[in-house]
This record gives sequence, C-alpha cells and structure tokens, in this order.
Amino acid sequence: MENLYLACDGVEGGGKSGTLNLLNDLFTERGELFTTVREPGGTPMAEEMRNLVKSIREESVDPVTELMLMFGARRQLMVNVVMPALKKGHVLSDRCHAASRAYQLFGSQTVTESEYEAIFNMTMKGVKDIDLLLWLDVDPKLGLMRAKGRGALDRIEMNALDFFYRAREGYQSMIGTPGFVRIDANVSEPEMHEQIIDVVGNFLAEKENQSSR
Repeated sequence: MENLYLACDGVEGGGKSGTLNLLNDLFTERGELFTTVREPGGTPMAEEMRNLVKSIREESVDPVTELMLMFGARRQLMVNVVMPALKKGHVLSDRCHAASRAYQLFGSQTVTESEYEAIFNMTMKGVKDIDLLLWLDVDPKLGLMRAKGRGALDRIEMNALDFFYRAREGYQSMIGTPGFVRIDANVSEPEMHEQIIDVVGNFLAEKENQSSR
C-alpha cells in the first residue's frame, strides 16, 4: 500500500485531538509506520509562527498577515517534515490547508479566491495531495461551548460566532473534493469515533485492494 496523507479538520470543538489519537491507535494496531503533525506548527520555526498567530496581544493582527503566517508555517512543515515523512511512511495531521480556506478565505473575507489560490499553489508545490480529509462538522455554537469548557480561548477562538459560521461554509465548499469526507461531530465522541473507524477502515481496505491488483 502506498504511503498515505490523512488529516482531520473543522471549526473549534469538533474533536480533532481525539480523532488524531484514534488514528494513532488504528495505525499502531495495524503495525504501520507513520508520523503525526499539527498545523500550524510542527517545526521550531512553524511553532513560533503558531504562537504569533494564536496569542492574544494589544497589537491588532491584519487578516492578510495572519494568512501569510499560516501559509509560512505550513510551508516549513511541508518541506521539513511532511514531504520527507511520506517517503518513509504515512502522515496523520491535526488540521491542514482546509483550515486556511475556511478561516482566512471564508471567515476573514479579506482575500479573493484567486489570491488565495495563488498563495496555496505556491505553498503546496511539490506536496502530495491529502488522500483522506475528515471534516469534523460541528455546529459552531456547540463547538465554541466545548472549546470554552477546555479553558481560556486563544485569539482566533475569540472571533465572533458569525466568523465560525462563515468558516463552516468554507468547509462545506470542499464537499465533492476527492478524499473529503464529512463526519457528524455534533454527536457524542464515541458515536463520532464509530463513524471515523468505519470511514477509515473502508478507505484503507480500498487502498489495499488497489495495491494488490
């Protein structure tokens, strides 16, 4: 079976961390070699960019600056971690480029689709397409309630509720993209994990069948 690139994404409170832990367990049980990453972050420089983007500060953060920092961190991760890791095994990612489409393009409404695509294409040049992207679709109001229950919110999580509904529209705009699968994240974690196990299990079985032909 080829080395695979899997990611989970969605607005706050959708259960991304639990999903990544579940994927870790599934791939470990299968004896697969894999690397886990997170966005933004994943390298020393990218983690610094993550802190710049998410920290609450007196200085206002321009949405275009935020977009550039996100893609800068992403490029560092792609070149220094993801691309080398895919030569050795699978990659499991907490968030991916879908977050920038949702948050920076649809949520912030600062750049045009063509401007976004230009930055996207430059950043993702030479990077393997994501094979399976699990969209953890939670109602933003419920998701933010869950996020608040975890503790203090970061700068991005403190956006107005309508920002997250626009971000959700960004994820919805990706329906139909190859490998993009919606998971109902409004349900309990065990129920959501049942969906994920089913989707990922079928996906891996299909990949194994393809490789054996």
